[in-house]
Amino acid sequence: MTPTVEEMRKKWKPLAHAMLSYINMGPNAEYYIAHPEKMYLGTIKNKRILSEQHHIDTPEQLKQHLEWQMSVGLREEFDNMYQELILLPEAERGRRIASGSDPLIRHKMSVVNHYLRRMPAGGLTGYDCSFIVLKSLMAEQLKWLTGEEAWNYVGQAVKLARTRYGDWYDYCMSFAVGLEFYAIDDPAYYVRDAQGRLRRLLTVQDSPLVQVKLHH
Repeated sequence: MTPTVEEMRKKWKPLAHAMLSYINMGPNAEYYIAHPEKMYLGTIKNKRILSEQHHIDTPEQLKQHLEWQMSVGLREEFDNMYQELILLPEAERGRRIASGSDPLIRHKMSVVNHYLRRMPAGGLTGYDCSFIVLKSLMAEQLKWLTGEEAWNYVGQAVKLARTRYGDWYDYCMSFAVGLEFYAIDDPAYYVRDAQGRLRRLLTVQDSPLVQVKLHH
């Protein structure tokens, strides 16, 4: 029997909110971690974020984007660079990165190289999964997705995360490296400015990551 929207929401909401907790940055981060629903409420705000940050302006674009992010995602770019660099000796990796003409590509390859032998096996999948959850719940509020569609995407994102990571620690590293990889102006700002918050998310008793385990 196909589960109802309420059944899916009850099943996936705690994990969805835990996955959203990584996205919160800036002075309001602690508020949104404590009130995760506030992240995806507000039609005007949701439309602006989807358009300006993700270049999504219609329900059709949103569905295409979610299908792409679920199957391929932003993680593919990191994985491709990883596979190229891991095969090169260290000295050649440095020359390969320095030879690039695009400063953004050089930055991305430098991030990959820095974490080359320290990344969890799931790569940047956690980065994709958290944003799939956020976009799906924003789209439900906008009525661009039905409740059934939105929570089905959320459930798929949770299942994908579970196949790639054993715990929130590896997921956390994936997300933090993803933000560093895609940051342009200040690539280390998230890791540098949010270290204390990340530690609290992983250790403090009232944290959603402590209260809800990735694997039951």
